[in-house]
Parts: sequence; C-alpha cells; structure tokens
Amino acid sequence: MVLRGIIHILTTGVVFLSSAKADAATMAQRIPDLTKSAVNLTGDFANLRKFYSDDVEPPELELLREYRVILIAGFLADPVRYLRDLPGGSNLGSYFDAQIRWLEHHGIEMEWPPVDSEQTVEENAKVIAQAIETSPKPVMIFSHSKGGLDTLHALISRPDLKSKVKGWIALNPPFQGSPLANAFAENFALRWATVKALGWLGGSERTLMNMTVDERLDYNRTNALEIEKVLHDVPVLTIASWVSNKPRKIDTVFEITRNYILRQGYINDGAVPWESAVLEGMGFVTIPEVDHATLVSGSYFIPHDRMRSTKACVSLLFRHIDAHVRAMRGPSPF
Repeated sequence: MVLRGIIHILTTGVVFLSSAKADAATMAQRIPDLTKSAVNLTGDFANLRKFYSDDVEPPELELLREYRVILIAGFLADPVRYLRDLPGGSNLGSYFDAQIRWLEHHGIEMEWPPVDSEQTVEENAKVIAQAIETSPKPVMIFSHSKGGLDTLHALISRPDLKSKVKGWIALNPPFQGSPLANAFAENFALRWATVKALGWLGGSERTLMNMTVDERLDYNRTNALEIEKVLHDVPVLTIASWVSNKPRKIDTVFEITRNYILRQGYINDGAVPWESAVLEGMGFVTIPEVDHATLVSGSYFIPHDRMRSTKACVSLLFRHIDAHVRAMRGPSPF
C-alpha cells in the first residue's frame, strides 16, 4: 500500500508537471522575500563548514549533551524510509541518518517522535508538543521540510513549552508555502490522485492544503504576533538551499519539480523556493547546489558531506543562541 501510494503520486505528478506552464509574473509575487529583514548567517556557516572535518568536532558538542535532540521529519518521510527495505533502496531510504550517527557516536540523547509524515500540521503539532513536554531535559529541535510547519504550530499552540526549547534548526522549511503544493491542489487530476494516495498513506487532503502558498501566507498573517513571539523566545536557524538547472543533464531526483517551480520564477530546491524558508527576524543560511532531500538523505546526484553541515549548523546555532540571549537581556517588546 505504501509503495502504491508513492507510485500514484509520482506518476500523476510527472505527467502533469513535465508539461505544465506557469504565469511567472503572477506566481512570483505570491511569496514575499523577507530575507532583508532576517539575519543572513551564510558566511559564518561556510567558514565553520570548511573547518569541521571528520576529525574536528565543534566545541559546542559538550553543551549539546545537556539537551535532548528531537528529530522532526518532513512530508512523505515515512514512505521514503520504507524504500530502505527495497533492493537498492538503502541510499534513497536513508533519512536523518548522518545526524543520527553523529549524535549516537557522541552519546547525545535524542528522540524521533511518532509524527505521521502524511498527517496534518494540526495533528503533528500535538505529537511534537507532547515530546517536548515529556522530555526530561531541555530540547533542541532538528526539523526538515513540512516538519518545520509542524514544529512552528506546536510552539504557537503551546506557548508554555517555548521556554523548554533551547534551539531549533529548520532544514528547507516551506514557511511561506510551496507552489508545488498549489499545483497539486489546483489541478483536478493531481488533486484527486494525491488525496487518494494520501488516504492510502494515512493522511488527508488537509495535509496537502497545509503546504500551499495561500494557506501559509494566511496562516502567517493570522498568527503574525505569535510567530514573532516564537522567534523572540526561541533561537531559530533556518537552512535554505537550491539547485540550478544544468541543461541536458539530470542533476537531481527533483529534476521535474525543480524545473516546474523554476518556470514560475522561483530559485528552489526541487520542492520549496528558498525565500519560503525564511521568516522575518530569523537567522538563515543559504546553501547552493543542494536539493530538498540532500541535507537529510543520501543522493545519487549531489555529493554533500551531511556530517560536516550538521556540525556547522550546531556550532552556528549555539553562537546564534549566545547572541539571542544577549538580545533578550533588553526589555521584552511583549
């Protein structure tokens, strides 16, 4: 049933997205670029990433031992992990594997809560809130893709838990939505196929709508004050990547979806425009030539040292926390 759902979404999507056109002028105006009102930490990240080799660990590693790391996966993570059991699927089916190996090697306490990757933001937020609440230690959160939406809603719906979250690294989150979700939601055939497949996988139509640009922008406007409070109370580092199109070459497993979003005027990682990963006031890092899955999973097309990136993210987050704490010593705007 899992494999059937994956194939159903992929085959229908490939047929439509390969030939679909887009109104670039209209679509490009739908996701605002908030990076100018955010904190660009890309240079710091690049310098740290160069420094941390296999034999060099970040000095903040000892501080990390004081926390429990909570891993929140993204949309379709459960069926992707199912691919590990198929012949030749060990690379495609990996998920957070580099991060888990590194944390386990250093004895860092961690948890992968039973979030259903095909469920709605509202349902998954409850699971995340419970994981934070029941942790015997303060927590650090690593989220990927839609897991960022789930985490944000958890912190908004349970503001009492923010003090327990000492930091959050969000990898490729569609905070402002994805035109890809709009494509699947607005085309009758794609929507029907996706909803049917999500039903097989334990999700629903609501899950798809959670990721559309329209819903995310409405959500951000409605919850603007709550989002501002989350970013004031919790140090957040968001990672945005993209992969360019190399003519006459398949350069990412997201080739078709990347090109579809490109035709709408967005530089993207194959699923999310990079600007969508950034909200006003966030610390952010951009990583070129890395697609939506490469930071958490193996790739046949893109060589990327995920261990080195993880070390740089953790080190940078702790430095971001220090700056965040210093800023918090001033009077609260709330």
